[in-house]
Amino acid sequence: MIDRYKFLEARYASVHQHLKLLAIENIAIPISKLDIDVLGQQTDEILPTTEYILRFVDLGIDSIEGLAEALGFSESLIMDLIALEELAGNLSYSGSPTKIAIRPQGRETLRTKQAETPKSTTKQIIFDNAQWQIKSWPFSDFETKSSLDKTKTSYYEMGKTQKHTIGQADLDIIQINRVLEKQNKRAKFEVHHIHRVLKRRYGFKIAKLMIFYSETGESDFIIVINDERSMEHESILRAAGGLESLGIDFEKVGASEALATLKALSSPVDAPQTTEDGGPIGPYEHAPLLEEALDTASKRLLIMSPWVNERVVTSLFLGKLESLLKRNVNVVIAWGFGTDRPSEANKSSKRPLEALFKLSEKYPKNFQFIKLNESHAKILIYDDVYIATSFNWLSFMGDKRRKYRTEIGEMRTNANVVQKRFNLMMEECTNQGRPMRLDLIPKD
Repeated sequence: MIDRYKFLEARYASVHQHLKLLAIENIAIPISKLDIDVLGQQTDEILPTTEYILRFVDLGIDSIEGLAEALGFSESLIMDLIALEELAGNLSYSGSPTKIAIRPQGRETLRTKQAETPKSTTKQIIFDNAQWQIKSWPFSDFETKSSLDKTKTSYYEMGKTQKHTIGQADLDIIQINRVLEKQNKRAKFEVHHIHRVLKRRYGFKIAKLMIFYSETGESDFIIVINDERSMEHESILRAAGGLESLGIDFEKVGASEALATLKALSSPVDAPQTTEDGGPIGPYEHAPLLEEALDTASKRLLIMSPWVNERVVTSLFLGKLESLLKRNVNVVIAWGFGTDRPSEANKSSKRPLEALFKLSEKYPKNFQFIKLNESHAKILIYDDVYIATSFNWLSFMGDKRRKYRTEIGEMRTNANVVQKRFNLMMEECTNQGRPMRLDLIPKD
């Protein structure tokens, strides 16, 4: 995921050069999967039997017996094949004994190796409810609320442009034919008339929302669909109120947090940083790095975060954490900042803290769950990666109206440095913390 986000940054960050890329989030574009009843012309590659029948008749073999002998088929099968080609308008036959003749359409069929048949059928298309037009997006991109909930996908939801039900008048035949051509390049179907919309299923297509900000308070965004910027959808979101309409707000990193972060980034015990030893990390990289830590840690995982919220410590998070514990990865989670004060205690949620406590009881040998009280430390260590930052690792999705910040963060990957920093963090946990107990969990 980190590489994927870096690709988007490299491709689009220059669009807003004066702003900093803070986050790359999912945005759900409302779409519909439509079943439509249409009348049109089906064009298919002709069958070998059709080609052989037409070719031999065109060469002058005009009897049932002659065709049966030439093709090695029974006369009854030849009669059935002739009847089909007569129905398609390629052949005609008359008299007794039967004489068969090729029609002009049959010669055209031989020339093009394609057959055209009028057909009434049902076709399926994707309709973009935001842009209010047909799209050629694959059906595999169609998501519903339940499918997104099942995969624990977080997203912002873009509103519909119009509220009325999609009907025949909203569908453009030219657009439909363009989409159908992309769906199946071999068997072509050209719509001539739309009878009605038979079925509508509402859902979403997930795109990427790139969020930009500067300390002057200016913000902007980019919407990327299938790796391509969609200025049309950006215009739609701007007309609806922009980032504010999604509940997105911004705040500055406090001076005390910045000071604590800078302190955690530097130490006289550290070796000088080299170009191959980590470096600054962008604000948008934090959440994917936490996900990477949960997915890949093989020997240790340490997370220090002032607050814990159930929007981060989800069932998916807990499941990944338990998988690490089952693989004997050593886990340390230290949390707490001024939680003896009600204003600070309310920033953490009871349910995830209880779930983490239960895991610490279930895996006492390799899970240390520690309560800190006055620590600004926001640290992530997994294996030989050390990250010190202003980013709240376990509560960054805490507010109902999400606030984004220009986080300060840096990574170290020198194994000796990471080990020394791990030792220092464990020393702080020992000096400033205590083992977690149920009575230390804030009440709702």
